[in-house]
Amino acid sequence: MLASRKRRRSDGLADQATRVETPDVIANTAQVAPSNPSSPSTTPEDPPLQKLWTCRLCPSLDDGVPRWIRLNDLRASSESRACYGCDLLVALFARANVNQGEQINLVKKKGEKLKAKYESNNIWWEIFNSQERSCPWRAIEKSSLAFSTTRVEDSATRILSWLAECRSMHKPCNAAHSEPQQLPTRVLEILDEDTVQLHTSDAGEKAHYICLSHCWGKDPSKQIRTTTSNLLAHQTGITSGNLPPTFQHAVSLTFRLGIKYLWIDSLCIIQDSADDWRHEGSKMASIYSRSYLCIAASQSPNAQGGLYMTPSPWCLPHEYKLSEALGNVAGSIHARERVDHNSFKWGDMPLLRRSWFFQERALSPRVVHFGNNELYWECTATQACECSGRWPEATFGLNGTTMTHRILPTKINGSLNSDGNHLSMARNWHAMVMEYSKMELSFDKDIFPALQGVASFVMQTHRHCSYYAGLWKDNILYDLLWRRPGSTFRPETYRAPTWSWASVVGRVSWETQNETLKPRAHVLSVSTTPIGLDPLGEIASGSLRITGSGIPGRLLADGLAYHTPFEARILRRLWYPDHTSATLDVLVMSMATMECLEENFTYHFCLVFRRTDKEKDIAQYERVGICIERLAVAVDEMDWGEEMTITVV
Repeated sequence: MLASRKRRRSDGLADQATRVETPDVIANTAQVAPSNPSSPSTTPEDPPLQKLWTCRLCPSLDDGVPRWIRLNDLRASSESRACYGCDLLVALFARANVNQGEQINLVKKKGEKLKAKYESNNIWWEIFNSQERSCPWRAIEKSSLAFSTTRVEDSATRILSWLAECRSMHKPCNAAHSEPQQLPTRVLEILDEDTVQLHTSDAGEKAHYICLSHCWGKDPSKQIRTTTSNLLAHQTGITSGNLPPTFQHAVSLTFRLGIKYLWIDSLCIIQDSADDWRHEGSKMASIYSRSYLCIAASQSPNAQGGLYMTPSPWCLPHEYKLSEALGNVAGSIHARERVDHNSFKWGDMPLLRRSWFFQERALSPRVVHFGNNELYWECTATQACECSGRWPEATFGLNGTTMTHRILPTKINGSLNSDGNHLSMARNWHAMVMEYSKMELSFDKDIFPALQGVASFVMQTHRHCSYYAGLWKDNILYDLLWRRPGSTFRPETYRAPTWSWASVVGRVSWETQNETLKPRAHVLSVSTTPIGLDPLGEIASGSLRITGSGIPGRLLADGLAYHTPFEARILRRLWYPDHTSATLDVLVMSMATMECLEENFTYHFCLVFRRTDKEKDIAQYERVGICIERLAVAVDEMDWGEEMTITVV
């Protein structure tokens, strides 16, 4: 009886399983016998079939375990065994026109869709189900069929769903942003979808508002701006037709999200008033951190680009319909080339490369990015995209930096000092500056104003100490030991003292600071003179007095030359100039040592200075670079030159 029951279930499989409607090229070759009405029907003691059948070739459709499958074998299985899993895969790969002897790799990773790849190329296909009902193959998950980067209706629907999830499930996001917040000095009041007016907020006036982050473009003078001459007109009203596409789209989207106020920098700050710029610049931390949402026009190079893009054709999915044989699994399976997230992950979109956006993104509790193919979501709790849902590991477009480093966008709060550890705070600040310093500025003088909000936030919530030209008093000695790998130069106009990382253009870095750091020099005093009232903004000058041991050296065209009593113990000497300069005499000052915990050597950090004014009683110098020695013995045991005190500007 048992054998007979098993036989009946096998014979009746073709009747019960759902077939896949394949393209014509498959229909002409996959001659699978139709269901046989005379085959035995299932008896009441036979449970109904709950899923589509998979054979030894295609179990990855169910278990997601990586397997290589030859296309010829799949086709033979589909033709001769009536395996519906093989039918599906043959249909999926029929469009590729690959060699029939080629192998296909199926793999399902945690948090990702089922993927398939041809042996001969690097193109991955994603296989997914767009229906609300469950899919008959367990490894094929539900995913978004269409992207929301083409129409305001679709993008508003998507963003509202993300907002609803964030508000209901993310305690960190709502701890300080569930209630209306103090409005910025000026905001755009949205009267309807086509009209706004510049609203000057009353003291204590509170409401939810949205910020727009965008690229100004190569010619900022063409950007629509509020100035002293048109301030009154903008307060009367601005019609949508007078706004560039990015602003128009932001107004329409904000209106559809049910928010009344929108903040756009070029319209809410009086652009020809230096005083208003400095005053509002000092409030950047509160403007973005109190916002309900930040809309980021990440893919647009300027305000004319708009928010909405047409997705690449390869992002559009192909549909494979299932028959209605089993009503509970009727629907469609879709496949498309995997959406490339690299431009977002690695910060290779126009807005993601901008210095100003670094702080706007870092301070905003929620950010939605309009990318080239889809929307991306960031909040304090998670990160997501339309095609993949929630990401298992967020990278935030910072050169692949992962959440485990806790350094940024929308992650500043509670991250820089999550454990109250001074060393952790120092490392995280260095990591932030390393990313920030490689970003782009239209005006060199904005190097500190564009980081002003982040610095203010960190000072108020984490560091609680003085801040001087991008360096913190509680870690001033090691903050001085930055380096600029590769070619470098100074900006044409003054923006920072030479001892600050902001005095050079381009990405700076530090050796990873650890607990073995030992000072060999001492900072006696440090000061900066701000141009405005806020010491965190643009500065006019800076000075540092330092005492330590120094020896003379010579800066040559091919490097730095100096002699120490322990040359034989130097394993390697690395010279990092701050900028190119002519041959000149220099002072090499021993600053600190630090053990390399991974290898058996000691770092010895030496700053290199040149004297700029030989007639003053107190010698005045400027920094020209840093030399890092790798020693086989601790430098503490060795004598290093003459003790001296110098002033560095």
